[in-house]
Amino acid sequence: MNVVLRGETARETDVRGAFFMSDRHTPLPPKAVELVRLALAIREVLEDEGNAESEEGQVALACAILNRFRRYGPDEGGSGGAAGDRSCEFGKASFARAFAVACLVLSGDIDDPTGGATHFHRHTLNPKWARRATPKALIGQHMFYVRAI
Repeated sequence: MNVVLRGETARETDVRGAFFMSDRHTPLPPKAVELVRLALAIREVLEDEGNAESEEGQVALACAILNRFRRYGPDEGGSGGAAGDRSCEFGKASFARAFAVACLVLSGDIDDPTGGATHFHRHTLNPKWARRATPKALIGQHMFYVRAI
């Protein structure tokens, strides 16, 4: 099956013999497209920023990204149109792990361990913006904060 995203057909070919799409065109509802793009954006950040994190740390990062998206919207919310800018390597274990965590958080089946945090940084850093933010949690290698709007 082909998936149509905003009028464009995304055609997947054989990915190590595991994934095929037929010639039928099935448009996704706009909400589904938004969720897929958000999941891919979260996955990208998790692969870049949270690759060395435990599952708990990756869940916390994903929750903070989702909180930021909900509070500030897509332009300030962490996705920023970045989802899909890089190639998706479906066969990589890090892709599968990060995408699974993103989907778990988006499903709402897990509590937010960050207490509603919208910003984060590695605990070894001390960015200037953190002085004006309210610390919420230290999870894994990251400090989580809520910033005033």
